[in-house]
Amino acid sequence: MAWAAVPWLNAGANLLLEDEARSAVWEKSDVFVVLNYALLTLAVVIALVGAERIARRLHSLLTTSSVLDGDPHTSFREMNSTTGPLVASAAAGLAFGLTALVQDGPAAALLRGATWFVLGIALFTYLWTYGSLLLGLDRLGRRQLRDEAALIDPGLGLQPFGRLAFTGLWMLLVWLVPLLLTGLPDVVGVVIGLLVLTAALTTFFLSLYRLHRQMVA
Repeated sequence: MAWAAVPWLNAGANLLLEDEARSAVWEKSDVFVVLNYALLTLAVVIALVGAERIARRLHSLLTTSSVLDGDPHTSFREMNSTTGPLVASAAAGLAFGLTALVQDGPAAALLRGATWFVLGIALFTYLWTYGSLLLGLDRLGRRQLRDEAALIDPGLGLQPFGRLAFTGLWMLLVWLVPLLLTGLPDVVGVVIGLLVLTAALTTFFLSLYRLHRQMVA
């Protein structure tokens, strides 16, 4: 709840700035501004809840699955990293801050950079968790699954992993697409959003490709 309040604290701080120093979204109508901040809040909530849900569900599947040899947790080892989300958040905060510095001055740069660093920790933690899930699924596709699994289930017992990957994808789309549409006035936000959206859709299919090939075989 505290993290979800950050966009509204940013809105209040923007009201204290001069009109020309505010974010580009403030040039739109009041309804558009409120919608933008509401969707950003929703994105933060989904990101925090979604990252925890993916990690918890994956741990449960890896603990109970009978089709994976060895220690399957090693395939998803990056999910425990905190360095990746922090570096990505710092980069996003720096990008937004430098853009604001050039266009609107130091006060706007400090506000926008700090806001997106804090919000980025939540958003990029989800993206990192989701990306680690897809990378781990790709690694599972390279491993030899137990042959007897095919005698019990033609899907090799992998259907829960596919459902988890799809859950991660639609949760990402739920907060990314509306946020991207309402963030059109901010060039940096649009570029980052489009890159994330393209990468999410591409990696989703690629991560399941090898597992699908094993099921076909």
